[in-house]
Amino acid sequence: MSDRKIAFVTGASRGIGRACAVSLAKAGYDVAVSARTLVDGSARLDDGVTPVPGGLDTTVDQIVEMGQQGIAIEMDLMDRASVLQAADIAYEHFGRIDVLLNNAIYQGPGAMLTIEQLDDEHVKQLFEGNLFAQLALIQHLLPRFIKQGGATVVNMISATAFKNPPGKIGAGGWGVGYAMTKAAFERLAPLLMIEHGDDGIITYNIDPGHVITERQKAK
Repeated sequence: MSDRKIAFVTGASRGIGRACAVSLAKAGYDVAVSARTLVDGSARLDDGVTPVPGGLDTTVDQIVEMGQQGIAIEMDLMDRASVLQAADIAYEHFGRIDVLLNNAIYQGPGAMLTIEQLDDEHVKQLFEGNLFAQLALIQHLLPRFIKQGGATVVNMISATAFKNPPGKIGAGGWGVGYAMTKAAFERLAPLLMIEHGDDGIITYNIDPGHVITERQKAK
């Protein structure tokens, strides 16, 4: 069996995900990266006009510059089939995954709504994109992780899970729906390690703090 280390990073077309993928490559990992945006510059803000820098193609270029192998995989958190397919493609391409980094999040409609504005459909979308997709990805890969002797799962969380906002939405605050999903997601890693630590599963939650990403700059 090859002694090469393999990482799978979701939401890696730009921002924190890209930085993590490149850092893992620098540390000696071959990296599978996933996101909706395959080609740099093809993404747009919600207005459908303003371009957002970043794409998996340039992330893979940076991985290769570090002397490692990279593969770009299209994945949409709101499409469960694409999430599971992305995991299969990454695993089959490299033959194993040593590190799974759940960085991708859902920031669509509902993320910045008040309690009065939030409806059932928004809540379903938020939980699908910020909890259910990540849980499904872990569940899908877990049997293979156990069979190979273990893996590390890193979940990128948010302080919105456990801190009160400094103000209302528009004044430093955030939507209750987004906060609820991040609070639920924060519980996943600790419980996963309790249940499967004996199988070699190591888990971490990372709160990166407030980071000015390409998408935020574009806004």
